[in-house]
Amino acid sequence: MKQTLRGVAVLGAVVAALAAQANLVSTGGFEVPIASPSTFIQANGGSSVGAWTVVGNDVLVINNLYNEAPPIVFNALEGVQALDLTGAGNTGLSNGVFQNIATVAGQQYDVTFSVGRAQGQAGDDRYQTEAVARLLIDGSLAMTATNNDVVAAGTVGWKQFTTSFIATGSTTRIEFLNGVPTEGNPGWNNYVGLDDVQVVPEPMTMTALGLGLAALARRRARKA
Repeated sequence: MKQTLRGVAVLGAVVAALAAQANLVSTGGFEVPIASPSTFIQANGGSSVGAWTVVGNDVLVINNLYNEAPPIVFNALEGVQALDLTGAGNTGLSNGVFQNIATVAGQQYDVTFSVGRAQGQAGDDRYQTEAVARLLIDGSLAMTATNNDVVAAGTVGWKQFTTSFIATGSTTRIEFLNGVPTEGNPGWNNYVGLDDVQVVPEPMTMTALGLGLAALARRRARKA
């Protein structure tokens, strides 16, 4: 019995460790490649941004000290960098990034990410509207995330979003696309920030895994 209890305790610790380290997305904070302080990196379609692949025309990896005139600083949510889905001057709705992650068919996963909205100074119409990012799971639209919160002039404000999906295979494509029109169209904007992307197994799934492992340990102990 003591061995069984010890086994269950060890399994519980393993499950807890898995839950704590369960983010299946790599470089979800866009800290690589490293942009020099006060600059950005333009990544064109087909290239890589850390573990992400760029689609559309381009995206920008922006250091949080980068600023433009009239004064506006593109502060990241976490770390020192964030992604701009619009690219250099908003080059289209097809701009974005995707990453293929390992999943288990039938298992539920939670997706958490933050969208940044920039607010320009008075008279700077490049950054005066809401920021919209589209999340696609395996090519299908899963969520349209709109950050229309009031933002202090000259800064970026961040808003977190969460949704879930059930995997249909051993690999799932997680994709984020620009959701604001290009210049001259209603609602156009030159910045849609993306930061702190996480995909984790749904907590109840982890609990069920732990219970299943514990039951298996007990059965093995009885046989012994």
